[in-house]
Amino acid sequence: MKTLCPPPSSLSLLSDLKDLNRRERAELRRRTILLLYYLLRSPFYDRYSEGRILLLLRLLADYVPGVGFITPAL
Repeated sequence: MKTLCPPPSSLSLLSDLKDLNRRERAELRRRTILLLYYLLRSPFYDRYSEGRILLLLRLLADYVPGVGFITPAL
């Protein structure tokens, strides 16, 4: 059975793009985008991603100069 999106661990194994042909690179890019889309849509976003993304943005706003202007009042 084939999966629609590869798990993140397999994406790290395929990070060496030199050995992939053009079609394989396009497929890997497509699957990566689908994985990101899955992580940012409901209900997964509501349960897991939202809190982690907001925490990351708060940390960036606190410790990286200039980010607070981009992400005001989270």
